[in-house]
Amino acid sequence: MLFPLIILVIVYFASYRGISFSDFIKITTTYQIFTQIVSICVVPNIGIFFFFTKRNLLLGARGVLIATFVYLILILIYKVV
Repeated sequence: MLFPLIILVIVYFASYRGISFSDFIKITTTYQIFTQIVSICVVPNIGIFFFFTKRNLLLGARGVLIATFVYLILILIYKVV
């Protein structure tokens, strides 16, 4: 659950360093790109998932998969509401 948030902070520092983080969130929600940015931040979970399955750490892989589905549900709820 934490890795996509870390990626979000990295995206913020890489692209929007001149504004505050709260302004970054406001701008991305105003232009309706927040869900796209969060979706992109979830993509690296695929690498973590495959790393865990390759090492036969199936509980960790299941946790990453569940966290990805939680993000998916939250994004869908945000889009609908």
